[in-house]
Amino acid sequence: MEIKIQLYHTSDFPSEFTTENYSVILWKGSGVFSVDAINYSYGGYNILFLSPYQKLKLAAESEENIHILFFHGDYYCIEYHKEEVACNGLLFNNIYLNPGVELSENNYHYIFELFNHIQKEESEKHPFSESIIKTYIQLILAIGSKQKISIENTLVSSEKLPNKNAAEFQKLLESHFKAEKELSF
Repeated sequence: MEIKIQLYHTSDFPSEFTTENYSVILWKGSGVFSVDAINYSYGGYNILFLSPYQKLKLAAESEENIHILFFHGDYYCIEYHKEEVACNGLLFNNIYLNPGVELSENNYHYIFELFNHIQKEESEKHPFSESIIKTYIQLILAIGSKQKISIENTLVSSEKLPNKNAAEFQKLLESHFKAEKELSF
């Protein structure tokens, strides 16, 4: 499977969800979700970014639709496109940050439409479908990154985070860990 979109209802969502693909999960509602045994509360319009083999549990307070976009790393390589969508360490594979993002209503509906466009392209299989789908995925990741950065900057600037210096240190560490190995840095 290269790419697929699947629809679940919260009542029939697996008790423990995992896949060998990258997953982008889009839903609205409120409750608690758990990724790799770490709980996060959610409310409103939500998007969640999971790396392969991460475990998700969802405890929703109401019956809602859950839309999941699956794609294999060979189909759209996160590492290769990390600069374009600013998601390296922000959306995927960061154990320090919530893997979910609360979206604005407009962004939720826009991403939902992108999911529909991906499904349409996948079913029609035109010569350029793969390029178009990759562009849609890139757009979804960029919107998610933009919304997440916006939320984090708002939290840091309003000092709602318990330790503003720790959050700033984490950002610096993530952006320089490959180049700077010396403790003095």
